[in-house]
Amino acid sequence: MLKHKTFFTIFLFALFGLGINQNALAIELQSGPQLPDIELFTQNRYAGWAGSGNGLTIENNDWNYLPLDESNTYNGLPSLRINVTGDKDAGGWWESLVAGPDWESYSIEPYMDNGSLEFSVRGAAGGEDFTIGINDIEPGRDPFNVKSEKQLASQHITVSTDWQRIRIPLSSFAFTSGTFNSGQMFTVAFGSANTAPLTIWVADIRFTTPDTEPIFAAVKPNQLGYRPDSIKQAIVSGFPEALSAEANTSFSVRSTATNDVVFEGNLELVSNLDSRVSGERVFLADFSPVDQTGEFYIEVDAYQVEDSVPFKIESNVYGDLVTDSMRY
Repeated sequence: MLKHKTFFTIFLFALFGLGINQNALAIELQSGPQLPDIELFTQNRYAGWAGSGNGLTIENNDWNYLPLDESNTYNGLPSLRINVTGDKDAGGWWESLVAGPDWESYSIEPYMDNGSLEFSVRGAAGGEDFTIGINDIEPGRDPFNVKSEKQLASQHITVSTDWQRIRIPLSSFAFTSGTFNSGQMFTVAFGSANTAPLTIWVADIRFTTPDTEPIFAAVKPNQLGYRPDSIKQAIVSGFPEALSAEANTSFSVRSTATNDVVFEGNLELVSNLDSRVSGERVFLADFSPVDQTGEFYIEVDAYQVEDSVPFKIESNVYGDLVTDSMRY
């Protein structure tokens, strides 16, 4: 859910022992369906932390999570209760971090230009204020967390005792302590705007965008190449509304030198619609019988399906890979 949808295609490459040329895969052809929301909290509390100090105490459980409040619901779903008590004159602070499953980082890179952080909030008394920030993580970097400057809730709404929706454009989050890695998003931080105790509820926390999924080249061979005696397979995939190929659509492997056909076959359907992860229709092109060496490309007999990038079949095609791996 939190991973970008094209991860499924990459998984298939790994599953079939295929290689990926990142530069070639990054060629965007056209727009696909709208990017899905990235849900941080709707009804499942994934990971997080809540802490406080200097005269203020935030309510949390044994795992330092915010309490899940099923009596204060938004659209029928539970909320997270931020209940802070203590002495407002003691200079205290509080903060709560909301993270994805198992504290794993995830990418919001496609959401940064036009996307937003959205959540709903209501207060016990009304007029409460707090801060909102986003943080990345990159182990090995100093600092390994880059934190945005804080946004005040009062910059966007006046909190009332009724549920209200806050939409904060991601472009409004400024970063001054380093280069934010939007491909390594880590936590959304709620925190104290002042030293006053408060009780608020937050619900339905998500990243959204009106932008659409990029569509990449449909035919995806192992661009590193194949050995003559190895299994040789390529993935043909795309969104159903954009990919005209069907099960048993014919394909051919052609020599780039002569354009001669060296193999003909039919696509095998792997997934008609992987709605849970990629949203793509996925086919397999198996041309394992090809044992001659040289440079080739794949042609699929389907409307507007471009030919694949060239690839090689050679006995020593993985020689450089071994050397590069050892150097790495």
